[in-house]
Amino acid sequence: MNTLTKVGAAVAVVIVSWAAGTVVLGQRVQAKLETQGPLGEALDSTGLLKVVNSEYRKSFFGATRTMSVEWGCSTEGKPAPRLTVQQDIQHGPFPGFRSVGAARVTTRLVLDSDARAKLKEVIGTEELPFEMVTIAGFGGGTHTDLRSDGFTAKDANSNTQISLKPLNLQLKSSSHGDTTLRYDVQGYELQDGRGTSMVLAGLKGSAQGQAPHWYAMGTQADGVIERFELKAPQGGAQPLLLMSNLKMGSQGAVKDGLYSAQSTMTGQLEVAGTKFQELVMKASLKNLNAEAYARLVKNAMQPRLSCDNPSEPAALAMQRQLADMQSDLMALLPSNPEFSLDELSVTLEGKKALLSYAVGAQGVTAEELKAGFQPGLMQKVKLNAMVETSTGFLQELAKVFKQPPQMMDAMVAQGVDRGFIRQEGQSLKATIELAKGQALLNGKPVPLPGLTPPPAEPAPVEEETAEGE
Repeated sequence: MNTLTKVGAAVAVVIVSWAAGTVVLGQRVQAKLETQGPLGEALDSTGLLKVVNSEYRKSFFGATRTMSVEWGCSTEGKPAPRLTVQQDIQHGPFPGFRSVGAARVTTRLVLDSDARAKLKEVIGTEELPFEMVTIAGFGGGTHTDLRSDGFTAKDANSNTQISLKPLNLQLKSSSHGDTTLRYDVQGYELQDGRGTSMVLAGLKGSAQGQAPHWYAMGTQADGVIERFELKAPQGGAQPLLLMSNLKMGSQGAVKDGLYSAQSTMTGQLEVAGTKFQELVMKASLKNLNAEAYARLVKNAMQPRLSCDNPSEPAALAMQRQLADMQSDLMALLPSNPEFSLDELSVTLEGKKALLSYAVGAQGVTAEELKAGFQPGLMQKVKLNAMVETSTGFLQELAKVFKQPPQMMDAMVAQGVDRGFIRQEGQSLKATIELAKGQALLNGKPVPLPGLTPPPAEPAPVEEETAEGE
């Protein structure tokens, strides 16, 4: 066999292999997509989105999937709002000859002529200014890019205007559901037409989470916000609120079936032209039963709708959902869960004000939960809260709000007299504790309506009668 024949045979093998691979991958992609909704979610008639019709047209190189999706459900005889979603699919192993993978899927919302006309009136174009492309990997993972060059939307009646700057979101999910999000959002500006405006600029970062609900069970995240600004007519050109150079981070993990996470945020704060030296926030989530937490998140994200039973009042459907969520919340209690705001503090002219609290449950058993929610469970709720500052900080705060210092002094004195505040020199502190059904304010018992039992009445004293009467 000469060289030319060998080359021809090799090319033929490659072409046949590629063609066979394209056919096989096309079948796999179709089987996978037909079990999913427009956003990759499992088909579920109890959720907010419901696929009522799906058409799949396949060719050798690709396919087109068109879905009719109901948003909510019908009410008072009126049909539920419907959206048409189209997915243009290019089969692998070299989908569209632009990437490598099982498929390349472009998802878009198909608008009718009326919707396109209204969209052009609002943003100046008949097409939604977003592009969503997903690359499906050979092993079942996906990589989704959501991009926009930005747009400005205007409401002629109210003069409200929102300008969205360019954005880029990248979502990468493994075959078992663990996900990484990377985001670069240049920001937005909202104006209400009456002088109030809100600006967010420079939002960048990444987040990682684990299945089944990566957005609620984060394992690592970091990000920055360059500026958040709020202006109002009474403030003139000066922002009422300005937060800048915000840095955020978090860590989370599941250990022995329990999920815990810690997060932090630091940055600069300015209120009505007054600059605070530092803004700090630290928070923690401890000992959440991971399985029960996943069920709670699922119920919260998929509202119960009475689409299959239109005669059922919406309030009853909501009641069913709340009952499910209460059951999931109860299942969290035996693991001694706790949420805490470990520190929320600001520093002004070198003087600090700090708030912290922690709320959780301690000692609840599975046996106690079998009887459902009982008032006795409140005896096992624990709460600790603290506010700490100084007279110097309050005096600086009085200057910010242009109040006389004597007013702050009078408020502090009144709080101390009533036992709401403890004062030691310039230090001011207040603590609240709740444990075993007993509430303490600054270390002293205080009654809680409905929780703290009323004080026992003294037993009646029997009068002695004189002998012989």
